[in-house]
Amino acid sequence: MLVYVWSTHTLAPGKLRARLQEMCDRIGLRYRRILVWNSGGQVTNAAVTGLLAPVRYIMLSDGLLETMREEEIEAVFGHEAGHVKHHHLVFFLFFAILSMCLAGGAALLPVRLGWVEARDVQTQQTIILIALAVIWAFGFGWVSRHFERQADLYGARSLMPRLNESDVSCHVHGTGDDTRGDPPDRFAVAAECFARALLQIADLNGIPPEARSWRHSSIASRVEQLRRFARDRGAMARFDRRLLIIKVGLFAATAIACAAAAKIYWPW
Repeated sequence: MLVYVWSTHTLAPGKLRARLQEMCDRIGLRYRRILVWNSGGQVTNAAVTGLLAPVRYIMLSDGLLETMREEEIEAVFGHEAGHVKHHHLVFFLFFAILSMCLAGGAALLPVRLGWVEARDVQTQQTIILIALAVIWAFGFGWVSRHFERQADLYGARSLMPRLNESDVSCHVHGTGDDTRGDPPDRFAVAAECFARALLQIADLNGIPPEARSWRHSSIASRVEQLRRFARDRGAMARFDRRLLIIKVGLFAATAIACAAAAKIYWPW
């Protein structure tokens, strides 16, 4: 629907398209088409839509294509690809199901304890709405911010095979032309390229680097985290483990909640 609701057209053949297609082949990302999102230069961003490959479209805004270098565009695209490769949409679906089960349980518990009469539907509905508001305001924002940072990390990692073509300077080790010491660390260079792309997107979209939102941490904190990962690989490994725990926890909690809901509501 977005392909037709928004003004889009297929990205013309060329070096950038070949570069993005090669990246998709390398990471195993299946899609239908790469599109240019015509925003009149008002939007500088990218998006991947579609849970399934036959209806998955990669969208690059005209503002992004007009203002950023190819390696920076690829970095932004790698972030969007990270959402797909890490199955974030699937886990958001798990979260939605879990939130419904928890909200239903929050309404059922006072009935079971005798605090609310079973026929008082209005009070139960109010409890459900309050529970959903609290769960989504705090829980979903927390999960989403972690997923955004994981997509940042994937975007930086996806650039590593391209480093021999990039003249990006490394925030940690300097430029690749510096022969006084060891060659720059590949991840550090990739992380700095992605960090520069993030900062440029913030600048072009008029977003203060320190500003944060419900679903996104501030650009400044995301950039600092990538640079910390470049300095401390142990921190990066711990972050990977934390995201694995979050995903396993979401899956397990959703499975348990669904089983409990089935046990409670099936007799009704």
